[in-house]
Amino acid sequence: MEKYDAGLALIAQAQAAEQRRSFREAHAKYLEGIEVLLRISKIEENPQTSRMVRGHIARFIEDAEKVADRKDLPTPSPAKDRAERKEAEARKFERDIRWAPAKQAFTEAAELYYAYRSAPCRLLRPADAGSHPNVLVRRAVPGPIDGVGGRTGARRT
Repeated sequence: MEKYDAGLALIAQAQAAEQRRSFREAHAKYLEGIEVLLRISKIEENPQTSRMVRGHIARFIEDAEKVADRKDLPTPSPAKDRAERKEAEARKFERDIRWAPAKQAFTEAAELYYAYRSAPCRLLRPADAGSHPNVLVRRAVPGPIDGVGGRTGARRT
Protein backbone atom coordinates (compact mmCIF):
# COMPACT_ATOMS: atom_id res chain seq x y z
CA MET A 1 0.00 0.00 0.00
CA GLU A 2 3.00 2.30 0.33
CA LYS A 3 3.11 2.64 -3.43
CA TYR A 4 -0.18 4.56 -3.26
CA ASP A 5 1.18 7.17 -0.84
CA ALA A 6 2.15 9.66 -3.56
CA GLY A 7 -1.33 9.64 -5.09
CA LEU A 8 -3.05 9.80 -1.71
CA ALA A 9 -0.84 12.72 -0.70
CA LEU A 10 -2.01 14.62 -3.79
CA ILE A 11 -5.64 13.81 -2.94
CA ALA A 12 -5.06 15.07 0.62
CA GLN A 13 -3.61 18.30 -0.79
CA ALA A 14 -6.68 18.62 -3.03
CA GLN A 15 -9.01 18.18 -0.07
CA ALA A 16 -7.07 20.79 1.91
CA ALA A 17 -7.27 23.22 -1.03
CA GLU A 18 -11.01 22.57 -1.26
CA GLN A 19 -11.37 23.41 2.44
CA ARG A 20 -9.52 26.68 1.79
CA ARG A 21 -11.98 27.26 -1.07
CA SER A 22 -9.14 27.31 -3.59
CA PHE A 23 -11.13 25.35 -6.16
CA ARG A 24 -8.79 25.61 -9.15
CA GLU A 25 -5.88 24.27 -7.12
CA ALA A 26 -8.07 21.53 -5.63
CA HIS A 27 -9.25 20.42 -9.07
CA ALA A 28 -5.70 20.25 -10.42
CA LYS A 29 -4.51 18.24 -7.39
CA TYR A 30 -7.46 15.85 -7.64
CA LEU A 31 -6.65 15.18 -11.29
CA GLU A 32 -2.97 14.60 -10.53
CA GLY A 33 -3.76 12.27 -7.63
CA ILE A 34 -6.34 10.30 -9.62
CA GLU A 35 -3.90 9.88 -12.47
CA VAL A 36 -1.17 8.56 -10.14
CA LEU A 37 -3.60 6.18 -8.40
CA LEU A 38 -4.97 4.87 -11.71
CA ARG A 39 -1.48 4.26 -13.08
CA ILE A 40 -0.50 2.29 -9.98
CA SER A 41 -3.80 0.38 -9.72
CA LYS A 42 -3.39 -0.89 -13.29
CA ILE A 43 -0.19 -2.70 -12.34
CA GLU A 44 -1.49 -3.92 -8.95
CA GLU A 45 -1.04 -7.68 -8.62
CA ASN A 46 -3.70 -8.24 -5.94
CA PRO A 47 -7.19 -8.02 -7.57
CA GLN A 48 -8.93 -7.21 -4.27
CA THR A 49 -6.62 -4.29 -3.61
CA SER A 50 -7.06 -3.09 -7.17
CA ARG A 51 -10.87 -3.20 -6.82
CA MET A 52 -10.72 -1.36 -3.51
CA VAL A 53 -8.45 1.35 -4.92
CA ARG A 54 -10.67 1.77 -7.99
CA GLY A 55 -13.65 2.28 -5.67
CA HIS A 56 -11.77 5.07 -3.92
CA ILE A 57 -10.75 6.50 -7.29
CA ALA A 58 -14.42 6.63 -8.33
CA ARG A 59 -15.21 8.64 -5.20
CA PHE A 60 -12.26 10.97 -5.85
CA ILE A 61 -13.52 11.49 -9.41
CA GLU A 62 -16.91 12.54 -8.03
CA ASP A 63 -15.17 14.95 -5.66
CA ALA A 64 -13.13 16.36 -8.55
CA GLU A 65 -16.32 16.88 -10.59
CA LYS A 66 -17.94 18.77 -7.70
CA VAL A 67 -14.87 20.98 -7.42
CA ALA A 68 -14.80 21.50 -11.18
CA ASP A 69 -18.33 22.91 -10.99
CA ARG A 70 -17.17 25.39 -8.37
CA LYS A 71 -13.74 26.33 -9.73
CA ASP A 72 -15.14 29.27 -11.71
CA LEU A 73 -16.58 30.82 -8.56
CA PRO A 74 -14.61 33.72 -7.16
CA THR A 75 -12.58 32.92 -4.11
CA PRO A 76 -14.18 34.77 -1.22
CA SER A 77 -12.14 37.28 0.67
CA PRO A 78 -11.14 36.73 4.29
CA ALA A 79 -12.80 40.05 5.21
CA LYS A 80 -16.13 38.88 3.84
CA ASP A 81 -15.74 35.54 5.65
CA ARG A 82 -15.16 37.36 8.95
CA ALA A 83 -18.26 39.50 8.41
CA GLU A 84 -20.38 36.46 7.55
CA ARG A 85 -19.16 34.58 10.64
CA LYS A 86 -19.94 37.55 12.86
CA GLU A 87 -23.42 37.84 11.31
CA ALA A 88 -24.05 34.12 11.92
CA GLU A 89 -22.97 34.60 15.54
CA ALA A 90 -25.39 37.52 15.87
CA ARG A 91 -28.25 35.48 14.42
CA LYS A 92 -27.51 32.71 16.93
CA PHE A 93 -27.71 35.22 19.79
CA GLU A 94 -30.95 36.50 18.31
CA ARG A 95 -32.45 32.98 18.17
CA ASP A 96 -31.44 32.42 21.79
CA ILE A 97 -33.17 35.70 22.72
CA ARG A 98 -29.96 37.27 23.97
CA TRP A 99 -30.63 40.80 22.75
CA ALA A 100 -27.61 42.72 24.08
CA PRO A 101 -24.98 40.33 22.63
CA ALA A 102 -27.02 40.08 19.41
CA LYS A 103 -27.07 43.87 19.02
CA GLN A 104 -23.32 44.04 19.65
CA ALA A 105 -22.59 41.24 17.17
CA PHE A 106 -24.84 42.78 14.49
CA THR A 107 -23.07 46.10 14.97
CA GLU A 108 -19.66 44.43 14.58
CA ALA A 109 -20.90 42.51 11.52
CA ALA A 110 -22.14 45.74 9.94
CA GLU A 111 -18.76 47.37 10.56
CA LEU A 112 -16.98 44.38 9.01
CA TYR A 113 -19.27 44.44 5.96
CA TYR A 114 -18.71 48.18 5.61
CA ALA A 115 -14.93 47.70 5.78
CA TYR A 116 -15.16 44.91 3.21
CA ARG A 117 -17.33 46.87 0.78
CA SER A 118 -15.44 50.14 1.08
CA ALA A 119 -12.09 48.47 0.53
CA PRO A 120 -9.68 50.21 -1.83
CA CYS A 121 -10.40 50.05 -5.54
CA ARG A 122 -7.77 48.52 -7.75
CA LEU A 123 -9.55 47.63 -10.97
CA LEU A 124 -11.01 49.99 -13.50
CA ARG A 125 -13.56 49.01 -16.11
CA PRO A 126 -15.25 51.06 -18.84
CA ALA A 127 -18.51 52.67 -17.78
CA ASP A 128 -21.83 51.70 -19.35
CA ALA A 129 -22.01 51.86 -23.15
CA GLY A 130 -24.24 54.96 -22.99
CA SER A 131 -21.61 56.90 -21.06
CA HIS A 132 -18.81 58.96 -22.45
CA PRO A 133 -15.90 56.69 -23.52
CA ASN A 134 -13.42 58.59 -21.33
CA VAL A 135 -15.33 57.81 -18.14
CA LEU A 136 -14.08 54.89 -16.10
CA VAL A 137 -15.95 53.38 -13.19
CA ARG A 138 -14.02 51.99 -10.26
CA ARG A 139 -14.90 48.54 -8.93
CA ALA A 140 -14.24 47.80 -5.30
CA VAL A 141 -11.64 45.08 -4.82
CA PRO A 142 -10.49 44.06 -1.35
CA GLY A 143 -6.92 44.94 -0.53
CA PRO A 144 -4.93 48.08 0.24
CA ILE A 145 -3.29 50.30 -2.31
CA ASP A 146 -0.06 51.49 -0.73
CA GLY A 147 -1.80 51.17 2.63
CA VAL A 148 -4.18 54.04 1.79
CA GLY A 149 -7.96 53.60 1.79
CA GLY A 150 -9.75 53.92 -1.52
CA ARG A 151 -13.19 54.97 -2.61
CA THR A 152 -15.70 53.96 -5.24
CA GLY A 153 -17.30 56.22 -7.80
CA ALA A 154 -16.73 57.65 -11.23
CA ARG A 155 -13.46 59.14 -12.33
CA ARG A 156 -12.61 61.07 -15.47
CA THR A 157 -9.32 60.34 -17.14
